[in-house]
This record gives sequence, C-alpha cells and structure tokens, in this order.
Amino acid sequence: MRTNKISIFTLFLGIFIINSGAGCGSNDEPKPDNFQSLIGKWELDEIVNNITKQNGTSTSGINKFKANGNTLTWEFLSDGRMIAISNGQKVEGRWKLSVKDVDAKDISGTLTISGVAVKDLMDAFGISEIVYEISTVKLTTGGNQTLMNLQIDATKYGPYKKHLIVYVYRKI
Repeated sequence: MRTNKISIFTLFLGIFIINSGAGCGSNDEPKPDNFQSLIGKWELDEIVNNITKQNGTSTSGINKFKANGNTLTWEFLSDGRMIAISNGQKVEGRWKLSVKDVDAKDISGTLTISGVAVKDLMDAFGISEIVYEISTVKLTTGGNQTLMNLQIDATKYGPYKKHLIVYVYRKI
C-alpha cells in the first residue's frame, strides 16, 4: 500500500514535469546558455526516489521507466526551445541553463523548464517554472554514452520530511 502511494505520487509528479515543457515561446521567457553538450535529444531511462519519512527513516526506489515500456524524450534546441515527446504526444516549451561548473564537456548547474500552456498548473502549485539541479557525465565505458541527472526537491508537494527525485536521461 505504501509503495503504491509513492508510485502514484511519483507518476503524478512525473506527468506534471513532462507537461511543464508544453506551450509556445514568448519574448520574456528564459534564454539558454549556449552549452552545446546539452543540445540534442535525451531519453528518460529511470526515476530514482530518495525519501526521508516523518519518523526519520529513509527509503529509496527506482522506476525503470524505459525498461517498463514507457518513452519520454526531450530535445533541447539551441534557440531555447525544448520539444518533449511522451508516448507519441509532442509538446513544446522553453529551457534555460545556468552552468555553475564545467569539467571538459560535463555540466553542473541548474536547468529551468517553463511553458505558457501549463502556467495554470504551475500557478496551482505556486511555481512559475520548474528548476532542476542538473549534472551530466560522459561515460568512458559502455560506448561513450552521456547521462544527464535532473534532481528536483519534491518535499513541498508530498507528505515526506524530504523527497528528492532524480530523473536519469541518456543522450541519444
């Protein structure tokens, strides 16, 4: 029962985050840093939940998103637009990258996603955009693949003392 509540909450938050990329651009939306290693298509592999319950005990779980037959790709364009495709549905949004640290082509910083079409939903949650802590790493084994971790603190959206969600994407 407890696992179902966590899964349902994570699925709802995931849908909210997927939809956050929807909408059309406007002149006052964020502009990206021109960081070429982010430009391109990324596919969601897994979602990791790190939870600290109110009693202080910790638990974590991994949703093997892609292995479970789901698809979500994000394409970051150099003009600040983002195209998200989930199970055949395409939406557009805006992105902005603020790089804090660069090691060769790896990124560390914040990634902001916004979209006009989901403004009402974001207002309902009291936010105007979604801000992730981002880190990328180029793996030197297993075919030189690049991974992107997007972490969001979901504590204020649920019943836990602390709830961090990490979305793990693979560059395709």
